[in-house]
Amino acid sequence: MIDPTRTTQLAQVPQLHGSRGMGRRWQGLLTLGVVAAVVLADQVTKWWGWRHVTGAIVNPGGTWFLGRTVSAWYSGQLEGAVLDVLSLQVLTLGAFVLLRRPRRLLVLVSGSLMIAGWGSNLLDRLGLHLVTAPGFERGAVDFLPLGRDRYNLADVCITAGTAIFLLDV
Repeated sequence: MIDPTRTTQLAQVPQLHGSRGMGRRWQGLLTLGVVAAVVLADQVTKWWGWRHVTGAIVNPGGTWFLGRTVSAWYSGQLEGAVLDVLSLQVLTLGAFVLLRRPRRLLVLVSGSLMIAGWGSNLLDRLGLHLVTAPGFERGAVDFLPLGRDRYNLADVCITAGTAIFLLDV
């Protein structure tokens, strides 16, 4: 039997992840807001870092966990473009999966941070680097020193989003 007081209490709680209506709209707006804020902040800091931080570099897209061979593919003009298109498809699929059904707030925010970070770095490799680091063929500006390597705000968002996601799951 359904307890009417429990039903009334549940009706008063805001629908943060309902299957229809405001819950899904809220989810989409939150994701869009996080992605837009991260991309804007990342691109502004890359522009600033390239002009004002000693030791800033342009990273063509490879990372240490991909290994030297795959990282070299990202540096190539043709191979890098093909990998960028595949990355765009993976990001689109990730956004679709994230927004396809209701998610808990931490999953939604962490997923949005990861997609925004990867997306902002991908935008650099697809041509936005001409604004942030003119004169370079392709790549993202890395200027935040951590040990012997350099990173950017998008990398921080990817790492934070992944950590939040793993802690929540």
